[in-house]
Amino acid sequence: MNSQSNYLNYQVTYQKAVAELAKKNPIEVSWKSNTAFVEQESAFCISYFNQQYRVAFPSGEVKGPDGKEPALVDKIILLHYLINAQGIPLSRQWITFKELPGGSIYTEPFMKRAIHPFTTIFGNRPELFRQAAATLGGVEQSVGDIAMTIQVLPMVPLTFVLWLGDDEFLPSGNILFDASAPSYLPTEDYAVLPGLAVKRMKRYLEHDART
Repeated sequence: MNSQSNYLNYQVTYQKAVAELAKKNPIEVSWKSNTAFVEQESAFCISYFNQQYRVAFPSGEVKGPDGKEPALVDKIILLHYLINAQGIPLSRQWITFKELPGGSIYTEPFMKRAIHPFTTIFGNRPELFRQAAATLGGVEQSVGDIAMTIQVLPMVPLTFVLWLGDDEFLPSGNILFDASAPSYLPTEDYAVLPGLAVKRMKRYLEHDART
């Protein structure tokens, strides 16, 4: 599928999400998603990758921390989060991507977009991984050789786990989800979201290399 087709598909998905959000009660959406609804502005204020975004209601217009529209995929993720949030508490139990509903169907794109780039970029650079994740609000966990949990959305933590390589084995990694994850986003979005996190961490490396 070419980039134009991808863009058109994303546009259709975005417009459907806007229409779905407009049907919701914003106060109910606010408490279910653990976000603030600013009535004077008729907008949701959402923490996304450790930055504040605003989603206007009922128009679905999204603004990033710089006041500009973010990428279409980010707008879709934010709208889907508001639409799907069920207000379920975090379980504090981690599951793999395959354990998400229908996860086995999306395993290949998940590996391609998230796991492979993650281990390729950070497999031999654990300290840079720690620093890059910290810029997104990441907190270190006692899993693998090094693991960082990033609170991507108010009720959507992702834990990135690295096992360092040696003379015999290449580095490996995994990305874990809270067991409550299906109550906040569809599995298709979880196939994309970790890759967006990896891209943001990669930007930290590129910025660090320039300074």
